[in-house]
Amino acid sequence: MNHNINKSAIVSEYLKGGVSYRDLQAKYGCGLGTLHRWVHEYMQGKEYKAAEKEAIVFQQVREVLSEEEIGMDKAMPSDIKALQAELHKSRLHNKLLNEMLNIAEEELNVPIRKKHGARQS
Repeated sequence: MNHNINKSAIVSEYLKGGVSYRDLQAKYGCGLGTLHRWVHEYMQGKEYKAAEKEAIVFQQVREVLSEEEIGMDKAMPSDIKALQAELHKSRLHNKLLNEMLNIAEEELNVPIRKKHGARQS
């Protein structure tokens, strides 16, 4: 086995598709079990990173909610408070959706968002 091979490059090559463990085994001289373990470890690490990011986003959401609740003026009419709460909820929903897209794009290595100004067919 070639000890100068880059494990992440091999895993990346496998995840891009079109190549099997046997193809990689023949190309790099690695064992099938080793290749399988590397891909499994990579995928587990990715899930951990995604869960870690999700926890950070939820913490930020909690902080924003508590800051807004503190900042609400008690003297405002109830309809203004309701509108502000609805606006806040919409902004929060937008932040969560954007973060979900960021995570999906990072995990799948595929651009999901529409490019502005792109010509439609």
